[in-house]
Amino acid sequence: MLKSSCRMRAMAVGGLFAGLFGAVLIPQAKADYFDQRTVVTLDQPLGVPGAVLPPGTYIFKLFDSNAERTVVQVYDWSTHRLVTSFVGFPTSRVTPARHTILTFEESSSGPHLLHEWFYPGENYGLVFTHR
Repeated sequence: MLKSSCRMRAMAVGGLFAGLFGAVLIPQAKADYFDQRTVVTLDQPLGVPGAVLPPGTYIFKLFDSNAERTVVQVYDWSTHRLVTSFVGFPTSRVTPARHTILTFEESSSGPHLLHEWFYPGENYGLVFTHR
C-alpha cells in the first residue's frame, strides 16, 4: 500500500480508470504548501521518470525555485539524501484536489508508473511521462 502525508488529516484519493491504477494514500505527517512536500511510503517498487524507487518511505517535493515549478525531487526519508529528480508537465483539473492525489499507470514490463500528482487545494498538478 502507498501512504502519503499532508498537513490535513484525511484519506487521499487514488483513481482507477482506463489504463491507470489507483492506490489509497493515507496521510501521516506534514506537508508544506510552497514545495508541496509529500511523504510517500511504498510497499512495492514504483517507476518515476528515469528511476525505479524500491519499497520504502520517500519525500516528494518541488524544487525550491520561484520560476520552475515542474521539477520534482525525491529524498530518502531516513537519510534525507536526494534519490532522484525528474520533470513533470503542468496539468489541471476542474475542481481543486481535496487531498493529495497520486495516480499510477500499469506497466506490463515492470512496476507501476507514477502518472499524476495533485497537491491538496490545487487545480494544477503535474503529469509525468515515461520513455
